[in-house]
Amino acid sequence: MRALIAVAVLIAGVHAACAKEKFWLDGNRLYGACQEDRSACMLYAQGLLDGLAMEREVNSLPKPYCIPSNAVGDQITDVVTAYLRNNPAMRQYNAGSLVLKAMADAFPCK
Repeated sequence: MRALIAVAVLIAGVHAACAKEKFWLDGNRLYGACQEDRSACMLYAQGLLDGLAMEREVNSLPKPYCIPSNAVGDQITDVVTAYLRNNPAMRQYNAGSLVLKAMADAFPCK
């Protein structure tokens, strides 16, 4: 329950902050969040990936990445943070698309 409340607060805060500038969370803000609060970063990435998995399942879409079944939240957070750190020229783009790119690079389907 506390995790759901934290996600709701994070989403509300991100929405309020982004409404003034853009309609999405960009990679710069996500990278800052990942450096300041790992749990917020993890919740964002896991929520995004869960939502996309559901959409893929409902719409029979192909998998753009193949995360191992034994991967844990900290590992996903590390992958996202490393991608954002190593690709600063990409950080102005939508955070969700950057998370997907990080997953596809780190966990390609064979």
